[in-house]
Amino acid sequence: MSENNNWPFKDQSQVMGMPLPVYLEWAAGSNNFTKRLLLPPIQRGFVWKPLQIVQLWDSLLRGMPIGSLMVSKLIKGQKATDIGSVSRNTAELVCDAIGLIDGQQRTLAMLLGWSNAPAGNHCVWIDLGENGRDGSPFELRISTRTQVFGYQRHNHTKLSRHDRREARIQYDLQFPNGRNKRDFEFFEITSPKVLPWKAGQGRNFCVPIKDLWAIYREDQHTDATSFSDRCMSSLLPDTSCSENKHLSDKLHQLYITFQRLDKIEVPLILIPEYVSTPQDVPEDAPAPLSLLFERIGRNGAVLSAEDLLFSMIKQQWPEAHDLVERIREGKAGHLMSSTDYVMTAYRLAAADAHFDIADSPRPKASDFHRHLTTLLKEDNSVPSQSVLRSYLKEGRLSRSFEALYKTLLFKGDEDIGLPGLMLPHLSRGLLQVMLRWFVLNDSDDNLINDNRHNLITFSLFWHLCILHDDKASKLCFSLVKKGNFPAVQMYHELIKITESETRIALPLIPADKLKGSLLLGEPSPFLRAGEDIFVKREGEFIATEQERNLYRRFGWNRKTCLLWLQRRYVYSVYKDEVVGHGDEDSVPYDYDHLCPQHHWGNDWRKIVSSSDGKLKGEVEVLKHFYRARGDVGNCIGNLHVLDSSLNRSFGDDPLERKLKKSLEPEVGWKEADSLLPENNELWIRASPDPIDDSSDNVHWTWDIDRLKAFQQAVHCRAFDLYQQYVDACAYLTGEAIQLNSL
Repeated sequence: MSENNNWPFKDQSQVMGMPLPVYLEWAAGSNNFTKRLLLPPIQRGFVWKPLQIVQLWDSLLRGMPIGSLMVSKLIKGQKATDIGSVSRNTAELVCDAIGLIDGQQRTLAMLLGWSNAPAGNHCVWIDLGENGRDGSPFELRISTRTQVFGYQRHNHTKLSRHDRREARIQYDLQFPNGRNKRDFEFFEITSPKVLPWKAGQGRNFCVPIKDLWAIYREDQHTDATSFSDRCMSSLLPDTSCSENKHLSDKLHQLYITFQRLDKIEVPLILIPEYVSTPQDVPEDAPAPLSLLFERIGRNGAVLSAEDLLFSMIKQQWPEAHDLVERIREGKAGHLMSSTDYVMTAYRLAAADAHFDIADSPRPKASDFHRHLTTLLKEDNSVPSQSVLRSYLKEGRLSRSFEALYKTLLFKGDEDIGLPGLMLPHLSRGLLQVMLRWFVLNDSDDNLINDNRHNLITFSLFWHLCILHDDKASKLCFSLVKKGNFPAVQMYHELIKITESETRIALPLIPADKLKGSLLLGEPSPFLRAGEDIFVKREGEFIATEQERNLYRRFGWNRKTCLLWLQRRYVYSVYKDEVVGHGDEDSVPYDYDHLCPQHHWGNDWRKIVSSSDGKLKGEVEVLKHFYRARGDVGNCIGNLHVLDSSLNRSFGDDPLERKLKKSLEPEVGWKEADSLLPENNELWIRASPDPIDDSSDNVHWTWDIDRLKAFQQAVHCRAFDLYQQYVDACAYLTGEAIQLNSL
């Protein structure tokens, strides 16, 4: 291709069409182009969900346009990042390049089907054995490293536990050598490749679209029959004659589709240089490129305020990407999102500056612009004004993140620390408060060790009791000083309230104080929902409103507390592993129901119509069962953390059967039973193992005694868990309690 200053645009044109295969080869990093296509620092990572990826590929395979992409010129010396690289390191350009301003998500999604693109964390499949829906020519599936058996066929949400269990069972039957591997370990295996799960007895004909497109590109000058034959022999060996006709027809159809893709042109629009190049702007105004990026985002994957600020800081401070990568290389790499890491650096830098910058957990764009230039300014006479860059050069922030991670982490046995899998559930506001303290006390190991208990108990309190994270963070940030971490002072300031103020936090209520106001020891077949679990006298609750709010918050809105309550089990299975940012689609565990949801949460008409009819005629009992079964069944008292693979092996087994299986060495339940109910007799009545369970009706049979046992077992266990949790935080209230072995 001829080299010119305006390449790939001709002359002074700012619009062009590039053939889709050429564009993808360019985006994949091929060296056969005059200029590289890169990401300017303003861009972010791949954030699309499976459904969005499927919809884009469906549009491509239907021959629909996918919209224009916006690019800008990048000049030598600017910072940029490879589009398709896994490491995504930012580097200084040694020659001019082109920056992709709008279209990153679409480009990354399309590269998932391009054979020359680096392997990522997603795979796009075509199911050649099925017809598409709603006029689509093909059925598409997605699998990822964390969901190796794929997502549901039509809505592309996470597979049910039952389907994940069945998928793993079938895979282990076919390939028994992998029985000891965890699901995510299969994603890298190319032979045998794990296919997206498909229920039923038929053969699975899912094939990665990049493999199909690669064969087409190699043989594109042949005809559809040759393409079909090559695909059958390479990708679908041992196909029967009866299957061959349908697959051959699908592959002929795909050949025509690939021909259309060859002819599709991607519209590229060049952003004028007066918009894309760095320039001086008023302090309270965004840079033109950031403003453009914000307005583009309104029509695509919508940007949050933090995402927009992140794009701004990366444009003015390209090294921010390196700061994030340095932190991600360590154990603390999953505590926050990339955006949160950089915004944390900004907040801590503002606090370190010697001039007045009002603290804000979530800075407004106007405040951000007013201070960012000053914080980044290189001025040797005023060292504090280059504090943001000093974080990168001195490694202070990355050291603080690592120290925070090591301090909070559970150390085994009777330690009070948090398991690694709980750390991503801690709020950004809390982490920033603690990081401020670590920055001020940088490398003082003795002080950090002396304050470990304070930091952990304060984290547990915050996770349960804080109602307004930003307000709490702003107040506590102002209280952080050199020396001991002021956990007790922060606690008492947070629970203060006047009539004109909004409550920031709920105070910790000792279990002994709450016990008398809860209906715990009173067996009743009438399942209780909402505040019906609290005792009333003369029509009034014994417990105060804040006491009731705290207990319901623990019982129904903080199941993540189980990660700490079961920290020995979590540690025994996952060690110090940290995964995701609290996204349940990316974690290796489930919140398992002790009494399976299938037994009480199924269609209630089936349950009350059970063959023995024991609840027929009990109208009020049935009304309460219909209204409150979800409240009782989904209470923390009926949940425990369980490794996903083990949870799949149990399926919908009643608890009594799970307890029997747990005694078998090959099951490997390990210490999961550390939080199983102590009163087994009550739980076995609530979730018995019938002699004959050939029909689900036996599990759906509920009599008065079983209802009483179910409710009493769940609520008593929930209270026991609450007591263990608040006892661990008692130091903050001045009522120190020896932490018992859990």
